[in-house]
Amino acid sequence: MDDFEVISHEGGSEFEVIDSAADLKKAQVEAELKTKQEELARLNAVIGSTAKKAKEMEHQLRETQLEKNRVDKQSEEQKNGSTPSTDTEKVKEDPDEVKEFRILVQSMSGECHRLKITYDMKIESVKELLRDREGINLREISLNYQGNLLNDYDTVKEAKLEPNSCLFMGFRR
Repeated sequence: MDDFEVISHEGGSEFEVIDSAADLKKAQVEAELKTKQEELARLNAVIGSTAKKAKEMEHQLRETQLEKNRVDKQSEEQKNGSTPSTDTEKVKEDPDEVKEFRILVQSMSGECHRLKITYDMKIESVKELLRDREGINLREISLNYQGNLLNDYDTVKEAKLEPNSCLFMGFRR
């Protein structure tokens, strides 16, 4: 009589008779594959959730910065004796008219860098600004915006960075 082994699948109700070593190995590998696929799905869900939270925080930061700018402007107008502007007078800026603007870059340690950039700058130039401040090799820096890795050869405009955007700096291996 051949050797055989009975294995139980997760859930306990299905049983399968394994009558050869090859079938046993195949069943073990299939079970391991299923476990790893489930773990990958769980990790992808966590990554998606984290990216969504980062986008929400970015939006909150931008809203807070806009509010601060509005309050600063009203305060300055009051000091100068001019009539304060109202919320209904909001004017959207044309990105092509803005020559320079600031962004925030947060490192993995939580340190924030405020950089002054322009729309026609390459992402590589933004990395050079970070290198000048931190002394980090350019090839080691990676920049992420809204969950996307930025390409060194794209411009700030192509990367869709806006005033007060928050980038996250990582390190390549």
